[in-house]
Amino acid sequence: MGEVTEVGSEVKAFKVGEIVGVGCMVNSCQTCDPCTRHLEQYCLKKVIWTYSDKDYDGTPMQGGYSTIMVCKQEYVILTLCVTLILCFNMLR
Repeated sequence: MGEVTEVGSEVKAFKVGEIVGVGCMVNSCQTCDPCTRHLEQYCLKKVIWTYSDKDYDGTPMQGGYSTIMVCKQEYVILTLCVTLILCFNMLR
């Protein structure tokens, strides 16, 4: 979890100052059949994982161990959602 400090010109879902979380994926090609059907975990090119992976441009992904994370808005969720998911999983 962290605070949004900057957004790109095409970002509509989040504002600077919001507290958000990022799951286990941070990128995918967004063009293959699974990606266009919102099944990015089955990306035919390559799913970019949050930890121990490299983005398409070679940038290393360090997940929660990093001080800054850049990813597409499709992989970011608001804190309320994060809290509900974490609480639900602890109750199971």
